[in-house]
Amino acid sequence: MAKHMKRVSNYTWTDEDDALLIELSKRHVSQEEYLAAFPGVVISAIYTRRRKLNLVSNKSKWSKLEDKCIIDNFPAHGAKWDGWRTLLPKRNTSAITMRARILKVYQVTSKRWTTTEDAYIRANYLMHGENWNGWSKLNGRSWSSIRSRASRLGVKKRGVQLDETQRIRLCTALVNTAEKLEVTPNACIKELVRLAKSGILNEYVRWQ
Repeated sequence: MAKHMKRVSNYTWTDEDDALLIELSKRHVSQEEYLAAFPGVVISAIYTRRRKLNLVSNKSKWSKLEDKCIIDNFPAHGAKWDGWRTLLPKRNTSAITMRARILKVYQVTSKRWTTTEDAYIRANYLMHGENWNGWSKLNGRSWSSIRSRASRLGVKKRGVQLDETQRIRLCTALVNTAEKLEVTPNACIKELVRLAKSGILNEYVRWQ
């Protein structure tokens, strides 16, 4: 295959190329190895060709929730973020990178926060928190990056204080849930804390 100085998406595939794609797919190689084998072709074109050759398993189809995770987190963290192990445990770095490109989501690494963005966060974070549609006005900023920026600015959303009746209802619901799951209430609390720290709880709440 001829090498090109610039990668192209409209590459003309040969039988020899297809044979190589089949061999690489059998070996489950990384994205970098596909790019090395086809130095003149963009990764999305390689992926499309693999799909046409039925080399992409149906099991690898991305769900709407997985796509949402990438849209929300990839701009701030990129593909090598440790948080992917929790949010997308079945997806490797290559798959996440490829999916982000297909979704046209790119990592924002050098974009500085502007005074206008900071003012917007100060004006809205305490009132709306992280799960607010209005954050879409901050183009390219994920909710996790907004949360981090709010913390840096000293803007922290205060926890809501429950009254006595609400506390009783919460404890009752916790005990009942623990009984249904056949675990202790303390185990439920620990799991909720873990889910909250990993971001999974927020993602679940946002999809309800």
